[in-house]
Amino acid sequence: MTTEREGWDCYIFESNIQGQEVSWVEAEHAHVRLKGTNAWFLQHFNVYVIPADQNILSTGISIIHTNPYTWLDNTTSNGWDYYETGKVGTGRLNF
Repeated sequence: MTTEREGWDCYIFESNIQGQEVSWVEAEHAHVRLKGTNAWFLQHFNVYVIPADQNILSTGISIIHTNPYTWLDNTTSNGWDYYETGKVGTGRLNF
């Protein structure tokens, strides 16, 4: 979902790990990258890995909560701006 000025964006990412056994997942750090002169003011940046979004039985939760309050706005249409959370995630989703 994407909204404009004074709104919010929400993105869902999927991962499929075939042929490997995974017993847990943690969200340790995250990045946002914006190309161009779009002028995003990034107030809150949150990542959730929760049981409800899994297609197999899981327990626990892994979360990243940050409040960067920073502009992502490059001076050129081909330039990139970045925000990285650093290693701030908590929790673990277990399978």
